[in-house]
Amino acid sequence: MAASGQSYQIFIDAMVCHYFHPQTFSDKHPGPVVRIGPNEVHIEDSEYFDTIFGFRPLNKEAMTAKEFGINHALFGVEDYKTYVKKRAAFGNAFSRTRLSKIQDQINEEIQKGCTWVEENSKNGGPVDLAFLFRAVPAEIITKYLFGQEYGFLQHVQTTKNLYDKRMDRLFGFSHLGRFIPKEIPLFLSLFRQLILRALGYNDPGSAFLDYFLLAQKLVQKVVAQHNHSNRNAEGITQHTVFDDFLDSSLPQEEKEKGPLTQQAVAIWSGGWDTVGFVLTMGAYQLLQNPQVEQRLYQELKEAWKDPTEPPEITTLENLPYLTAVVKETFRLSPGALCRLSRVNPGGFEQYGDWEIPPGTIISMSIPDVLSDEAIWGSDAAVFKPERWLSGGADLDRYLVTFSKGTRVCPGIELAWIETRLVIASLFRRYEMSIAAEAGISDDDIMPYYEGFTPAVKNWISRLPVKVKPRD
Repeated sequence: MAASGQSYQIFIDAMVCHYFHPQTFSDKHPGPVVRIGPNEVHIEDSEYFDTIFGFRPLNKEAMTAKEFGINHALFGVEDYKTYVKKRAAFGNAFSRTRLSKIQDQINEEIQKGCTWVEENSKNGGPVDLAFLFRAVPAEIITKYLFGQEYGFLQHVQTTKNLYDKRMDRLFGFSHLGRFIPKEIPLFLSLFRQLILRALGYNDPGSAFLDYFLLAQKLVQKVVAQHNHSNRNAEGITQHTVFDDFLDSSLPQEEKEKGPLTQQAVAIWSGGWDTVGFVLTMGAYQLLQNPQVEQRLYQELKEAWKDPTEPPEITTLENLPYLTAVVKETFRLSPGALCRLSRVNPGGFEQYGDWEIPPGTIISMSIPDVLSDEAIWGSDAAVFKPERWLSGGADLDRYLVTFSKGTRVCPGIELAWIETRLVIASLFRRYEMSIAAEAGISDDDIMPYYEGFTPAVKNWISRLPVKVKPRD
């Protein structure tokens, strides 16, 4: 059936796979190799992930690259060599060395978040950590990419609109976008307002959900400042990520408003959406496991004596249990739920006794690796940081939350820094408990819909907690 044409694949992708199912292809098909389309095979083998998603010059499958209609962004680049050139245009912007220079800026935004927690919990009512976990990373990435502040903690409805996954009723059709990639930009531009109204976005603040409109404004300001003849006289001191891109040797057409906007949309949204989901998942798991939370607190208390002073990331990186908590949080928080794909255009790929012809789409799924019981044990579905304390180094190669190799998520280092700092700051400073009256369940936290990235069953994540300052 899969070999006969794309109709079956369209049905599976656009209809069935809109919902996230923890079971894998091999649950219904014997063996690790399953043909799921006329020119696509899916392989479920955690040991093979590095082979396909390492540093080899393989292309991204065309339909997957173009499913969102952002063909100029890193995400939308099909050809390996073109991707490498575009990635190089950002220089070392997302390296550990460069990011270490903005730790004070990151700590400042986290402190604003802690102040928000304290002010909004004074009356004993709950504060929503899911909101906090989007607002703080969004401010950090906006300032780092564009050198501009927005004030996400103050603009409550705007920030909630960022992660209100009713929009996934649209983006869930990214699966369908694989089959009509050329029509996606036209679809978005012609029907945006109709779609927003149909989804219930009637207030003026919901215009913020038009990522392209916002990104255009941010990019235009960066370009104007970049081209200013006397930046110092105008008080323009910060060299942003997009300044690096504009200074690169890429052709000028890649630096025009349209392509720049697409780059901004992809990197900016990844900078708050993935981290926000990870932090919400991590806090939920810690609050559901008080013994784990208490062990983490004791380690933080010993290493970070004065919580009124900002922590050093180097100190936190040397804390084994915090590191284990962060790794386990990442393991249960795949950045992409859908299958990822690669193509070798000029040679055969060997998998066991299989010879896969040139041009065949080879896909694998990150959740398959992160939940593989052969690696993690029969308790793979359980939040268990202790698994990283013995044999953790051997497990690191299977922590593929951000994919791996050449096309690994550019923001992986920033995500590690933010996750360590935010979790440490909150659980060192506050006693927290999930507000019983809120009726929080897995439907508010765990992935249910799959619009490339995770979405919860109740459409918008929420994690209301009662807060008390620690002694």
